[in-house]
Order: sequence, then C-alpha cells, then structure tokens
Amino acid sequence: MPARRTLELRLVKGFRIGGSQLGIFVDSRNAFDFRNVIRVFSVNAKVSNPTERTIARLVARDGFAAEAQRNGRLLPDSSVDLSFGGLSDPRAGCGGWTRQGGGPSPPNCLYLIQTGRRFGNGDAIFTVAEQTCAADAYYDVARGLQHFTGPGRRVRVGVQASF
Repeated sequence: MPARRTLELRLVKGFRIGGSQLGIFVDSRNAFDFRNVIRVFSVNAKVSNPTERTIARLVARDGFAAEAQRNGRLLPDSSVDLSFGGLSDPRAGCGGWTRQGGGPSPPNCLYLIQTGRRFGNGDAIFTVAEQTCAADAYYDVARGLQHFTGPGRRVRVGVQASF
C-alpha cells in the first residue's frame, strides 16, 4: 500500500479587545482532499469488487423471494406483494408471516414493509429495483468505500476567547 498523503493546516488570527483575547481559527485535516487507500480487495487489488456486490445482491433478492414464496406473497416478476389485498395499513396483515425456516416472524414482514418505504415508493409492493437498492445499501455499510480509504477533507471553523 502506498504511504498516506495529507496536509493538516491550522490558521489562527487573534484580536485584542479590551483586556480579552479573541481568536478565530480554521483547522483543516487533509486540506487537499487526497485519496488515501488503506486496504483493497485481495481478489482484484482495488477498493471495489463489482463481482462481490452482484453476488450480495443476488443472495439478498433470493432471500426476499424465498420468504415471500413461503408466505404466498411472491409476484411473477419477483416483486413481493405486501399490500395484503389492499389493506389501508399493510402492517395489519403481518400476523401470520413466517420466516424462511418456517417459524413465525411478523417482524420480518414489518421490516420488509419499512424497507419498501425507505428504498421505494411506499406502495407496499417491494419491487426488484427496491430490493436491489436495499441490498446495495446493506452492502455499502459493511463493504463501502469508507472501509478502504482514509477520511477526506475535514474543516472546522471556530472562535476562541480568553479572559
């Protein structure tokens, strides 16, 4: 791995006001916003791995489909119908939801509804596009760029008073 490059800079301007000292400062870390790679994927020596991301998407979508199939909510296009026949509040239909392994799990249903709202349009149909968006967000938490590069530019501005 290459050495890290960074420029830290602190500028302070002091003013004397009566018997007090007032200072205004700007503190910058990595002022030129250098990209510092701190780790890479071993299979391709890069900070991203599209193949692994694709596999993670497929695994997540297969999991959504398997659970929806078990509960009779899988649509032909692999979307998950969480509307439960048009209930005004689809959460009311989650009482009999079961997980892939067969045990009862209404919270899984509630999570799917909320995930559809967060990553889609909230119509209680968890489409493949919404599933992909949710899977990518989950992947980025664990394997996103933030785990492979150092922090970017950070700047603080402040005032300091001494009496």
